[in-house]
Amino acid sequence: MKELFRKVKWTPVLLAMLLLSSTVYSDTLGTENVSVSRISCLMDVMQLLGYEEAAQAQVTTFYYTFDFFPMKDIRHGSLTRLEDGYVEVASFNGIAYGRYYTKEEAQELNEKTQKAWQQYCKERGYTGVIQVTYNPEKHCFIDPQGNEIPEDLMWQYNDKLYFRGHETATVSECVAFMVRGIKADETFIDLSLAWKYAEQIGLIMKTDSFYQKPDADLAKEDFDTLLNRYSKFVSTSEASKKSK
Repeated sequence: MKELFRKVKWTPVLLAMLLLSSTVYSDTLGTENVSVSRISCLMDVMQLLGYEEAAQAQVTTFYYTFDFFPMKDIRHGSLTRLEDGYVEVASFNGIAYGRYYTKEEAQELNEKTQKAWQQYCKERGYTGVIQVTYNPEKHCFIDPQGNEIPEDLMWQYNDKLYFRGHETATVSECVAFMVRGIKADETFIDLSLAWKYAEQIGLIMKTDSFYQKPDADLAKEDFDTLLNRYSKFVSTSEASKKSK
């Protein structure tokens, strides 16, 4: 891959830009004490690692085909093309693995969604097929009455990988993205092992307010703290060496 990583001396400047803007790609711009989505978290981490150009190039590098892309909900889901590019590059470099659903899990989710959809239609008096439109800014569908329909009610799962970018990231997922960028190790697909390694190297500490709550939603304040610490590891991370 051609040289993509910005030299280390620019890292503090880039970090400052991320923190001052509530993260460049975050959907929490201008707000405090809110949660950060998985795609916002991943993109900010990937940007610190120097993958901006790779993600942008990925958007047009490959032919549009559902079968090629590593996770089913990119290139034909609700993410933008640039967001898709970041997920693809993260997948190819072992930074994001996504979630694999077995056929049984997919069926269970679909049955749950169907029941929720039937209840939704009953409450609004719909008895047949309805026309809906998609709102890309809010990541939801709009019914004929102007009501917002949660995206999940329209999603059908099968036995594939999914990234689910607009779900709220957990603290442990954020830490895992970061750890995988520091050290390439397939065992870090296990969030608990990534968490343990993060503690060993000082990325997380027992005094952190989120330390006892790895599965909690990732708050912007905690994300800023982790980004600040993470910048110290970027120059020696294995992911940044790959992106050179």
